[in-house]
Amino acid sequence: MNSIQVKLTLFNDDNKIKAKLNEEGLNGLCEQTHGIFEIFLTLAAEAANLDVSNGQLENNISWLAMKLRGLGRDVIEKKMSMLDEEIFNSPERKKDWEVHRKDDRSLKTEFGTTTFKRRYYKNKSTNTFAYLADECAGIEKGSRIEKGLMVKIAENVKDLSYQKASQTACCPEELPVSKNTVKREIRKIEPLELPLPEPGKVKTFINVLHINADEDHIAMQSSKSSIVKSVTIHERRLRLHKNKTMLKGRKIYATHKEAPEDFWYRVLDNIIEVYGDRDDLTIYIHGDGAGWIQTGVKIIKNSVFILDKFHLKQAIARVLPNKDKFPYMNFLSECKIWQYFRHGGYSGLKVFLDTLAAEGYINENAVSDVYKYLRNNKIGITNNIIIKNTDITKSCTEAQISHVLSSRLSSRPMGWSPDGVEAVVNIRTHLLNGGRISSDNFKKKQSSLEVHNEKIYSLRKKLASEQYLYNFEITQLLPKSRDNAWLRNIAKSGYLG
Repeated sequence: MNSIQVKLTLFNDDNKIKAKLNEEGLNGLCEQTHGIFEIFLTLAAEAANLDVSNGQLENNISWLAMKLRGLGRDVIEKKMSMLDEEIFNSPERKKDWEVHRKDDRSLKTEFGTTTFKRRYYKNKSTNTFAYLADECAGIEKGSRIEKGLMVKIAENVKDLSYQKASQTACCPEELPVSKNTVKREIRKIEPLELPLPEPGKVKTFINVLHINADEDHIAMQSSKSSIVKSVTIHERRLRLHKNKTMLKGRKIYATHKEAPEDFWYRVLDNIIEVYGDRDDLTIYIHGDGAGWIQTGVKIIKNSVFILDKFHLKQAIARVLPNKDKFPYMNFLSECKIWQYFRHGGYSGLKVFLDTLAAEGYINENAVSDVYKYLRNNKIGITNNIIIKNTDITKSCTEAQISHVLSSRLSSRPMGWSPDGVEAVVNIRTHLLNGGRISSDNFKKKQSSLEVHNEKIYSLRKKLASEQYLYNFEITQLLPKSRDNAWLRNIAKSGYLG
């Protein structure tokens, strides 16, 4: 017999705990409270007998994890039963509520599904019905999934499909929450935002900001394609090593459903909140020149548009002669195109491209599209050339869109609904920004108990103080080192010898 087993035996035989509960008027809760301590001590006794020297540590860990989940379910069940008894015995409850019936309740948690009974009450004055134990515990009406479990699943959705996110968060001994339920629940999450900076911590010392703007092309369930707009605000790049840099002060915004004007005004509000509304703050917007990005250039104060070189070189490559067939003309044409850019000779550029097409070097259909694109982004191309500081002109729009959106939304074959993609983008950008999700971020159902909120809160507060009383007092009654009887029993058992 080990020390844990001795304590368990003494605990089961000890009448001091029951006497103390009776003394405090909590005799109705005695059995449940006694049971909670017994659950922990029983598991402790079993764990103390584990043999980790048999080469089966992996099995021991799995067994212990399973037992701890079972312990969690048992404790929740007993605590909810205790809470229901406390409410039933409460004088505050008896003034306003009468018992209507008693029902079972199943709740899926991280530990697995736990089932408990609680009473259904009717208000004497308003005839309103309520499970007061659920209200005091914060369990939403009709909910079958505990809030904390749903938060973990939502955080997993950042990187995983609905089904895998649920499997990762749920108890492995049970079926996970269905993917349709996950889809429905994450759409209840309100738009997520980080807390605003304190008034005295506005970054007025920052004079240059960069915005990398790009879009991810996704497949919709309607068989059509659509885009998700994304911008990354940052201060300067810090090189960590040869192939890796860090964007200082990075903040990501993305949306599928929001109109370009509303989206950019939201970005502008954040810039003003963090850096102030200042004339000495220059903001460089890097992107491919799409219409929604040009909208941002008009809205963002003191902004300078730079057509990023990735998209510029991509456009130029479409009107260059084939490098394998015409290597000299390929090189000469690229030099000539950059010369037109430097001198702003876009009318001459059009003549040059038409000549290449007429002579059969390039596709005639590509000339019109590429020239229109280059002409519309003339300012962005010019800024890219005249600004000699590569710390300003260099951008990472493609890397950001790949990291922020593509790895979750478009890298795998899937079709999105407008609400589904907006919900995932909301979660993903918030977590990438360093935020956390809590149960408060989920939309709440309209409650019929709002008129009783004050009294329910008062009841909850009163019950909390009583729980502290008997939980704390009971721990003081467990066997301690000065209780020589259980030490003598350990010595006699031969456990130490």
